[in-house]
Amino acid sequence: MRQWRLPLTNRRLRMLLLPVLAIGLIVLISGTYSPQLSVGGLSAISTDVHIPTIHLGKELDKIKLNIPMIPNPPSIASASRKSKKHLKAVEAGFPSNRNAKIAKASMLFGETNELFERALESHRLHNEIYGYPMVVLRESVSVGYWNKLSWLLSLVVLELGKVEEERVDWLMYIDPSTILLNPTIPLHIFLPPSDPQFAPFSFIGARHAGELAPTTFFLRVSPWSVKLLVKAMAIPLIDPEAELGDPASPGGGSSSSSSPANMDGVALAYVLNETEFRGSAIYEPAHWFAARQLRDRFEGQLGDLMATFPGGLKGERWKLMSDCLDDVASGKWEVRYKETGYTAEIMEFWRVLRLARWTIFEAEQAEGRVGELGRGELVAATERLREVTEFTPDQLKSVEGAVEGVRRVLDRQVT
Repeated sequence: MRQWRLPLTNRRLRMLLLPVLAIGLIVLISGTYSPQLSVGGLSAISTDVHIPTIHLGKELDKIKLNIPMIPNPPSIASASRKSKKHLKAVEAGFPSNRNAKIAKASMLFGETNELFERALESHRLHNEIYGYPMVVLRESVSVGYWNKLSWLLSLVVLELGKVEEERVDWLMYIDPSTILLNPTIPLHIFLPPSDPQFAPFSFIGARHAGELAPTTFFLRVSPWSVKLLVKAMAIPLIDPEAELGDPASPGGGSSSSSSPANMDGVALAYVLNETEFRGSAIYEPAHWFAARQLRDRFEGQLGDLMATFPGGLKGERWKLMSDCLDDVASGKWEVRYKETGYTAEIMEFWRVLRLARWTIFEAEQAEGRVGELGRGELVAATERLREVTEFTPDQLKSVEGAVEGVRRVLDRQVT
């Protein structure tokens, strides 16, 4: 497989070029394209919609971004009668960040794909129930790898250019190979609880077999996300040895997004694993919002929010998607939110994470009260716990086991 590397060996030169790359990417994003905008569902607003112009400060004052504005969420009163019925079912649900404003973003361009169109359409009722605005990029804004990342960057920058009261708080990226199964599930339940210790979390994703699931994730509208996306796009410049896959791969979003290379996902994972970004990312159980349909089984369960159909299914993908869409249309996957396992699972997830973070704090405070040999053992156990909470927090048994490991050392060593 051809790997994409830039022939730059001087680190200082690469770092000097990084701001130039960022500005160039912003200029690239501002090119002419006409994404389809959707409010509530996926009904297209005219592509002649007014495009606002914003400025990015003194150093970028001469650069103007022509980016589609994310519409304000419609009133819940505009939802259908069926939508209102579903809404009542979740009023007593998990109260985590209920007031957060969330918008969905996707992208679909290239050759017409009826199944991907139907997959996007599956979000209509969900969007109506909860008032989620949704934007769908309909034209390529760049070459391959850059599309998803530059599209998301443009949306985050646009939102940051609004007054705080008018911004959305989170963007949820959804690949068109993902089908909305159960419209009764609200998105706010997946956000971190309103707890200061979880405030730094700005990326919410899932992992499959230890690898980032690039088809569905949440991104907080914040300067942190701008930095994440810019650095992910700049990886070939910063680290010419990084293996991102085939540069000809279009990446998630287009009708040919089945390529296994998935450079944008690899680049995101590469940056998220860095110390600078690692503490602001959280990985939740994949079946909550990124369950995969495999050839022989579905990795989720009845009542789950969504199913994703990976490109690795190849020819079988289309039959599986078609059957699933028919089932969704019949209501087969709908389960009232309070009758699913989400509430209990989510509360347990954050309970264990709180316990882990408190244990790390306790261990750090105790380091000065143990002997030399005990200190080394305590530091090793604490680092193990920190590692599992950062990389595999969705594996609750592993997290709890690491917590017990630290506790055992504390019980033996602290005097």
